[in-house]
Parts: sequence; structure tokens; C-alpha cells
Amino acid sequence: MENSYLTIGTVHLDHLKKEATIESYLGASSEMYMSKDHLYLAVQKANKQPRRKRMLETEVLPPITKTEIMQFIISDGKVVYNTSATVPGRLLNQFAMDEQKDTFRVATTVGQSWERTASKNNLYTFDLNMKQLGAIEGLAPGEEIFSVRFMEDVAYMVTFEQIDPLFVIDLQDPTKPTVLGELEIPGFSDYLHPLDQHHLIGVGQQTELIKQKGNREPLVKMAGVKISLFDVRDRANPQEKNNLIVGDGNSYSTISYNHKALYKHPEKSLFGIPVTLYKTKKVSNKHQVFEDEVFDKDGLLLLNITAKDGIIQQAFITHQTEKTIYQDWEKEISRAISVGDFLYTFSLSDIHVFDLNNMDTVHQISVPFDSSY
Repeated sequence: MENSYLTIGTVHLDHLKKEATIESYLGASSEMYMSKDHLYLAVQKANKQPRRKRMLETEVLPPITKTEIMQFIISDGKVVYNTSATVPGRLLNQFAMDEQKDTFRVATTVGQSWERTASKNNLYTFDLNMKQLGAIEGLAPGEEIFSVRFMEDVAYMVTFEQIDPLFVIDLQDPTKPTVLGELEIPGFSDYLHPLDQHHLIGVGQQTELIKQKGNREPLVKMAGVKISLFDVRDRANPQEKNNLIVGDGNSYSTISYNHKALYKHPEKSLFGIPVTLYKTKKVSNKHQVFEDEVFDKDGLLLLNITAKDGIIQQAFITHQTEKTIYQDWEKEISRAISVGDFLYTFSLSDIHVFDLNNMDTVHQISVPFDSSY
């Protein structure tokens, strides 16, 4: 039973007046990956488990989740369904899929970290007919995948529950994927971006573990946005070369859930990371002391990131006014692009232009925007 369908259209860019070629299929997916010759769609499905009888009650087990991956062949502007394969678990996002050297790779998480049966993480390899070649199963029991990045013959996977393990997985032999190294540090990266062949940028959250009375497990507390630079030259011994932590508490970056928000200068080692930052302060009354988070600022954090010098903050650009006490979401910077020496930043209500040589504002305009929307 499907309540939606997928429409794939191809347009010939040299003949824009020519009708698009359209194919439709029953069933749809929001997770898509495309290589030069193939389109992959991941559809999550759940099978109900039978009830398991216990001494005095019936226990309802959580549903088993599996993902069907459908492969379409792209040729001469035509899209044709070819085959499919099913893997246990669910995919985090499009970065959990990849095709390299006639091999399709996919990473999944089975179960939830809070379930009685511990979650686990897997990686599978397939040939281009979607026949399984190899697998690694059971990585980081009790944790879930927070980010994945495939780079040629290597996969980088971040899982998280209390600390952030970064796994380095060798995929040179697709029939025998192998974990080469692992790095455990506080916090987690929920987006990984290649800086070069031997370095990765991670964007995510810093965390702190707070001991709780009467509870064996500590409380995981968010402690600001964390940008990390990972050195993976020695694949058996990955290192966090440098990091920058901004804001407190539940400060966040849009990049954590939308990688298109990342700005990268086409020639320089300049990166822009949109962030919304909060300050944590202690508040006391007659009966208790507790922490409260108040809005600090939001904007584009401009960083110079190189393998040699690490992470260096260059500027912080904002569309908010100086007297802002509460976040004006219409002025939250969502995208940035550069043309020559000028940087353009976009929010729902404004466009600002900055001179990258001195970071001065040279122009700004208001965009017609219906705030009632």
C-alpha cells in the first residue's frame, strides 16, 4: 500500500524546448544518491515483530526496520529501473550511500540506542547488479550513526551515545571492508566535509557528561557548536588536530541538518558556517539553582581552515541588529556565496554584501517578505 509515487524527469540542456522525458513509479523516497550512471533511492520499511510472551505479560517488541535500495540506470537522458537490494536498518541521509569503482556502498543503523536491545551500525558493499559483496556489522553497539563520508576507498563514520567515535574503514577490497582505526573524543560531528585527501572537517556539537545521583549512566549535556579538523593520514591512528567551540548549551549550526548551508570560497581556504549561539547562565531562587539559556547571536562564522595552521576564525557576520534580545528568525543567515572579492549573505529578509579584504559591509538591501507566512 503506497500513498505517493515518484516522478523522474530528464531535461536536455542543449535543447530546452524539447519535452522532458518523464517516468513515474509507485512509491517514493526522500533519500537519494546519484552517480554518473545510476540513481539510487532508499525506502525505509518496517516489519512488525510477533509479540513475545513473558511470565505475566505480553511484551511488544519494536518493529524491525529495513531499507530497500532501488537502482535506476541513467543513459542518454532515459531513466530505467534496474534492480534493488534490501539492507537491515535505516539510512541517516544521502551521505550514507556512495558508488566508487563499480561498487555501491551503504551504511545503516539497526535499532535505537534507547531500546532494550542495543542498536548497532553496519556497512555493506554491493556490485552494480546490487549483489552483496561484503559487510561489517555490529559497530559501536548502543550507539547510532551521526555522520558518514565516503572518500574513494575509505569510509569515515561517526557514531554517538556519550562520546564521539570516528571510525576509519578501508574499502579497497569491497569483499572485505575493514576497520583500520578509531578515535574517541567528546562531542560529535553530524556533518563531515573533506578538506583534502588526508584531512576532514567535522561540524557538530560539543558535549559534557554530567554525573547523576542514583543513576549509573551520566547525563549528556550539549555545550556549544564544535568544528573539528581531523588528520587521517595515519588511517590506523586518526587524530583531532584542532577544534573550535563556539556558544554554549544548545547552540547549533544549520549545516548539521542541511549541508548546502556550508560556504566555501572557490579559491581560498575560507569556509562559512552559519551558527545560532546561546549563552548559559545560572539562575537561582529560594529553592533551587538551575541553568538558563539566552539567545546570544546568530550569523556566519568565517573560518580559515588549512592542514598546516588548523582552524583560524576570520570574522563573524550577522544580519541581526545590535539591540536584538531575541532571535529574529527572518534575519538568520541561511546561505552565502562569493563573487570576486565580495561575499553575499542571504536571509529571508535581507541581502548583505561584504568586502572580503577588510570584512566591511559595502551594501545591504531588504527583500520583500511576508512575515505573516
